[in-house]
Amino acid sequence: MSFLMKQKIYLIFSLFSFFLVFFKLFCQTVIFKVPIDLSTLLLLNDFYYFPFIDSFSEFNFNPSYSGDKSKLDLISYPILGLIVNIFFYKFFDVYSFIVLEFLCVILFLSIFFNIFLKLSFSKESSVFMSFFMFSLTSLFQLLGNLDFYLFTILDLNFSTFYSLRFPRPIISNLYLFGFLYFCLKIISQDQNFKKNMIYIIILMSLSLHSFFYLFIFESLTILLIYIYIFRNRLIDFLLRELKFHIILFLIIFGNFLVFQFQLINAETDFVARLGVISLDLTQKKILLDYFVNFFFKIEFLSLLILNSVFLMLNNKTLKVFYFFFLSTILGTLIFISASNKGVDYYQFNNWIIASGILNLFVSIFYLIEKKLIKNSSVIIKFLNIFTFLLILGIIFQNNNLYFNQIKNNSTKIHQYNIIKNYFTNNKEDLQKKEILSLDHGLFLLLINNGFKNFSIVPDSFWTPKKDVEITEELFALFNFFELDQKHFSKFFENTISGYRIRNPNTLKFFGRKYLANQLKIFDKKDQFSKLEQEYIDKHSPIITHQSIIPKNEFKRLEKNFENYDKKLNPSILVIEKNSIIFKSNKNIDNNYCLDFSSLDFKIYLSKKIKPICS
Repeated sequence: MSFLMKQKIYLIFSLFSFFLVFFKLFCQTVIFKVPIDLSTLLLLNDFYYFPFIDSFSEFNFNPSYSGDKSKLDLISYPILGLIVNIFFYKFFDVYSFIVLEFLCVILFLSIFFNIFLKLSFSKESSVFMSFFMFSLTSLFQLLGNLDFYLFTILDLNFSTFYSLRFPRPIISNLYLFGFLYFCLKIISQDQNFKKNMIYIIILMSLSLHSFFYLFIFESLTILLIYIYIFRNRLIDFLLRELKFHIILFLIIFGNFLVFQFQLINAETDFVARLGVISLDLTQKKILLDYFVNFFFKIEFLSLLILNSVFLMLNNKTLKVFYFFFLSTILGTLIFISASNKGVDYYQFNNWIIASGILNLFVSIFYLIEKKLIKNSSVIIKFLNIFTFLLILGIIFQNNNLYFNQIKNNSTKIHQYNIIKNYFTNNKEDLQKKEILSLDHGLFLLLINNGFKNFSIVPDSFWTPKKDVEITEELFALFNFFELDQKHFSKFFENTISGYRIRNPNTLKFFGRKYLANQLKIFDKKDQFSKLEQEYIDKHSPIITHQSIIPKNEFKRLEKNFENYDKKLNPSILVIEKNSIIFKSNKNIDNNYCLDFSSLDFKIYLSKKIKPICS
């Protein structure tokens, strides 16, 4: 393909990405007239990682967001996993998410376009398949709404493949797709073996920090490729290129040391709140039994058989995708057997199915390309029409989702903007004052505007404080609002939500500390009610989205609360008007002045700041 033709195709990718981003900006500025920075921040597909990006960009790796707490251990979330976000955030602030979304869509399409060219697809088919791959997650989501068992499984598991969710998978999975592209170049015995291997090792290093599951799968994939290419001369090749492979190993090992350093120096309570658990032999057996049963299910066996059949029908280059599929299976078993710690084991399930589906689609379309499309000008013309319709469909689907999202949130965004203006207009007087707000959105916009002193962080995921510090802050919070231990227990009571027991307040302040499934519970089973035990027994060992506080833990918390008499002492108090539990009382009326009121919020200032209430 000529250079000029490639540039035209990249222009198509750029225009497609531009229209996705442009419509969002159009909705924000013209239709709903909301500030771009606020709507971008508050409508991020996953805003939970924003405080990390903000604090890491200031080289603060253990943020307390409290003026009197600075000696904390590190956050365990890998710093280098957010390096791209941090870099762009330093230059473009909140607008970096818009810039990155634009670039990541182009990169996704470009990588897959080159993958399919490498597989000898025509340029028309390569363009179509690139857009088709981009649309797959949305397609399975639509099919999942049909409430058909197979479609539901595909929707649940294939969502890990790609979406515009920050920072994963929008950035992390691009490392994987780039890795697969360079693996294709190696297995097809392309020129510059060493250069391709260096790219592979760099991408694997980035995967290690961004999403270590992918690093495990990639390591096994490249091992299988080496075995396949060199076979019985593998040892000879490694010895002949010993210096080169030592360099590759040192790159990986150096990154692994950085990864381990942060984990070793991370706050242990923070790690536990993330849901990381230590496994004994009994728990390992439970996990291995689960996955062995999974491997004998008709769904997995069908996937394995179909992939193996297509392996025999297609060329050797396609083996890369089959090796990746095998690596997800082998990686799961090896990791569970070798590691005594783990988190979110459902990710293994997701990637086993996602990699199998990926290989299946690529293999099927390769046969279609080879037998029907490549030498048929008529089919290629129809394919161009299908590509155009597919592009329109993706743009419509994405824009429709965003339109509804911003429509449902525009009123609240306007309220946040009013609050933001209040704080920025009084920044000189208020910036260093202690703020009490339990609203996630307000916390995000305030830290983005330089306000970093809070009485309590509204989500323990954002700070590596110890559990005892968080608990004492909660006690002081309830004392401030003149609430007793009964209110405290009610606030954190175990409540049924759908198919699980899950209290959002417990998750906000304690994360997965009270994780409860077949694999892990916080205490002995007799400390849970019969109903709670039933939910624990039927909750899969790989699902980590159920939290249940046991009876004796409630008693311990209530007793500690009863003996705790300190109160928070914020200078600025932001209360949601519709809050049922945290509302104005005598303490607030006597010591604070109402200074500002909007549709949803009231802002009080301490009388030390504003002695006379107007």
